[in-house]
Amino acid sequence: MERDSRNTFENAVNSKALMQPQPGENWILVTSATHMPRSMGVFCQQDWTVIPYPVDHVTSPGRQWRLSFDLADNLDKLNSHAREWAGLLAYFVSGKTTAFLPGQCS
Repeated sequence: MERDSRNTFENAVNSKALMQPQPGENWILVTSATHMPRSMGVFCQQDWTVIPYPVDHVTSPGRQWRLSFDLADNLDKLNSHAREWAGLLAYFVSGKTTAFLPGQCS
């Protein structure tokens, strides 16, 4: 277990040093679906090709377009997603990822 990281970037750097992945090995990156783009970008920037396995999806099938008037819940979701978008931008501007919306490693 890697326990020293304070953020996604440090987690990728520290995990790579700990695990020492070799070319041709298959590694699975498990994180929340919301956080997956930033995580993929950071791991790819570290030259660690990983297979994404998103979990903890925020929506349920068929409920994506349902209106909700729960102000507190909606503000919580907005805050969570705004934080991820800000993180994507900050990581791209600081060079911790090579793309604003990272995908699979090339």
